[in-house]
Amino acid sequence: MRFCAVSAMKKLFIKITDKAVDAAKVFGAFFQRWLEKCPALALFCVAAFLNYVLECLSRRSLFEIFSVLVKDPATVFLNIAVIMLTLSVSMLLRQKTVMIGVVSVLWIAFGIANFVVLSYRASPLTAIDLVLIRSVFSVLYIYFRPIELVLLALGILAVIALLVWLWRKVPRVKVRPARAVAAILCALLPFAALSPVVKADATDVNFSNMHQSYGENGFAYSFCTTFFDKGIEEPEDYDESTVSALYWTLNEKEKTDTPELLPNIIFVQLETYFDPARLAGVEYSEDPVPVFTYLKENYPHGILTVPVLGAGTANTEFEVLCSISTSLFGAGEYPYDTIMKDKFCENSASVLKKYGYRATAIHNNAAGFYDRDEIFDNMGFDDFLSLEDMPNAVQNPLGWAEDAVLEESTLQALNATDERDFVYVISVQPHGKYLDEEKMGTDGRIKAYNIPDPEEQVGFEYYLDQLYQTDAFVGELISELESRGEPTVCVFFGDHLPSFNWTDEDLNLGTLYDTEYVIWSNFGLEAEAPDLTSYELSSHIFNVLGLDSGTAARLYGLYGESESYLEHMELIAYDMLYGENAVPAKNARRQAD
Repeated sequence: MRFCAVSAMKKLFIKITDKAVDAAKVFGAFFQRWLEKCPALALFCVAAFLNYVLECLSRRSLFEIFSVLVKDPATVFLNIAVIMLTLSVSMLLRQKTVMIGVVSVLWIAFGIANFVVLSYRASPLTAIDLVLIRSVFSVLYIYFRPIELVLLALGILAVIALLVWLWRKVPRVKVRPARAVAAILCALLPFAALSPVVKADATDVNFSNMHQSYGENGFAYSFCTTFFDKGIEEPEDYDESTVSALYWTLNEKEKTDTPELLPNIIFVQLETYFDPARLAGVEYSEDPVPVFTYLKENYPHGILTVPVLGAGTANTEFEVLCSISTSLFGAGEYPYDTIMKDKFCENSASVLKKYGYRATAIHNNAAGFYDRDEIFDNMGFDDFLSLEDMPNAVQNPLGWAEDAVLEESTLQALNATDERDFVYVISVQPHGKYLDEEKMGTDGRIKAYNIPDPEEQVGFEYYLDQLYQTDAFVGELISELESRGEPTVCVFFGDHLPSFNWTDEDLNLGTLYDTEYVIWSNFGLEAEAPDLTSYELSSHIFNVLGLDSGTAARLYGLYGESESYLEHMELIAYDMLYGENAVPAKNARRQAD
C-alpha cells in the first residue's frame, strides 16, 4: 500500500514537472518571437513587471505602487526605464532570453535582500552593503537559523544551476544591431528625460534619509544611485586661493598654549543606546537605564543628532572622529569603506598627538567589521583592541558580545602607559535583530506597557534587558575611573536608535535621528551641553577642554553657528580627501607618525 502511494506521488510529481517544462517552453518560444519582432515593448513589459515586484517588496504592499503611479507617474516610469536599461544590454547577445532571465533574477534577488534588510534595520539595501559582504558573513548566524542558511544556499545553487541549464539549452539567435540599439535607446532616452524631473521634484535629493528617499524615488533608481553616487563632489568655489584663504583664517584660531590640565579623554559610543523614557505613553516595571538617568541629572547632557537609524554605526563613528558630515558624501555611502582605507583624514586620534596622547580604539566585535582593523591604523590609532583580544567576552542570547567586557579592556588601555590617553570605545550588546523570540525568550527583567506596536513586545523587552546591562557597564566603568584618580573626562553617547516600528510622533523628545550624550568627569569640569550633531561632538568637547583638535574643531568654533558651516566643511573635507593640496591633513599625519 505504501509502495503504491509513493509510486503515485512520484508519477504525479513527474507529470506536474513535465507540464511545467512544456508550459515554460511554450512561453519561452512566444517571448522569444515577441522579443524578435518588438524588442522595446517586450523589454518594457518585463521591466514593468520587475518594478512592480521590487516595489511590493520594498513597500511591503501589493497596492501602494498604484497610488504612487497616480500621484507621481514620472518616478514609476523612471524606475521602469532604469530596469529596462539593464535588460536592454541582452539585445547585444545571441542568447537574449537567457540574459534577460539572469538580469531579472539579479533584480529579484536585490529586492528580496532589501525586504530582508528592512526587517532588521530602518535603512534599505544599498551598494555599500554588497561591499560589506565580508563583514556580513561573520554575523549571519545572528540573523538566520542554520536551516535558513542551508535553504538560502540551496536556493542560490538551484537558481545558478537553472540559468546554466538554460544557457546551454536555449537556442542562440542572430544579433540585429539596429534593433539592439533601438531597444537601448528606448530605455536610455526616457531615463535621461525623467531623471532631472524626479530629482527636481524629490524632497530629499541628497538621500540623507535613505528610507524616505527610496520611498520617494523608487527602489531601482535609488539602489542604482548608490552604486554611482560616491565621494564628495568638487565644490563650485574650490580652488587654491579659496582653500588657502579658509585655512589661513582657521590657522589664526589655532590654540598654541597647552592647557594646565590634560585629562584622559574617553569617548564611549554605545550601540543602540537611548533613554526609553522618550517613548511617549510607555511605562516600565523599572527604569531601564538608571545610570544614564543619574548622569543626566548630575552632569552636562544634550541631544545628539546622528546620520543613521537602526544601523550604520560606522557613519556616526566617522562623524564623531573626523568631525565631517556624511551628508556630504554619496547616497548611502560609508566613508570607512570607500575612502578611509586609502586616504588619511585628520581626526581626533591624530590631532591629539601633539599633546602627547596615546590613542586606543576598543570594540567588542570582530576587528574586520567595517574594516576597522585597517582604518584605525590609517587614522593614527596606536592600538586597536577587538573581540579577538577579549578572551573573557560572554555572548548574549543573539550572539553579540556583552558590553561588560569593555570595562576590562578600557582599564587595560589606560594602565598600559604613563602618558595621557585618548580611548574610543564602541559597544555592541543591544544590537538587533529583535525578531527571534525563541532566542530572546520572554522572561526578561524589565516589562514595558503600552508600547507603540504590541507585536514587538517580546523584542522590545529583550532590547530593554540588553540596554539595562549596557547601562550597568557604564556605571561600573565610571566607578573604576573614579577609583583610579587620574583626571578623566568620559563622553557617553548613543550611535542611533533601535529599528522598531516607531515614528517621530511616538517620541516625547527629539526625532528618530536624535540620541543623547552625557559629559562625565572626575574633576568638576564645567561645560555647556548644547544640542549637537555627531560631527560637532568631539570639536565641542575639545573646545571645552581648551585643546586644539585641528582644522575641524577650529571650523566648528568659528563657523558652528553660521549658515556657511557646512559649505566651509565641504571645502575642507574635499581638500583633505580628494584635493591635491591637503596640507593640514599631511601635517596631522606627520604628527600621528
